Amino acid sequence: MDGLRLDVVNLISKDQDFPHDPDGDGRRFYTDGPRAHAFLREMNRDVFTPRGLMTVGEMSSTTLENCQQYAALDGSELSMTFNFHHLKVDYPNGEKWTLAKPDYVALKTLFRHWQQGMHNQAWNALFWCNHDQPRIVSRFWR
Repeated sequence: MDGLRLDVVNLISKDQDFPHDPDGDGRRFYTDGPRAHAFLREMNRDVFTPRGLMTVGEMSSTTLENCQQYAALDGSELSMTFNFHHLKVDYPNGEKWTLAKPDYVALKTLFRHWQQGMHNQAWNALFWCNHDQPRIVSRFWR
């Protein structure tokens, strides 16, 4: 099977007015931007589908509802998506590189929420770690 992994693909569109964001990091202006779905439908139509490619999109800071649309079973955008929500259960105060005891109840709750939310709606890819995260064996099984 041939396929592509699209890194942070939900960040491919931004508000073209380039608004100032004095109270944040600007993420709200480029995450799941106004043309993200249109861009993915175009790529699917012109590249993915004609070549029979399986696609998985990494989703940064997005919602279940957005992932349902990105990886909808109609196949108009991506084959499947994955997100990082479950890997934040051991971030003390949102600090990615600081070790803390994982909250396994929160982990199970997040998995359940996403698996049930994507069921019969879209494909959800599961993973434990990648190049963006500290090694899972060093975090969850110490």
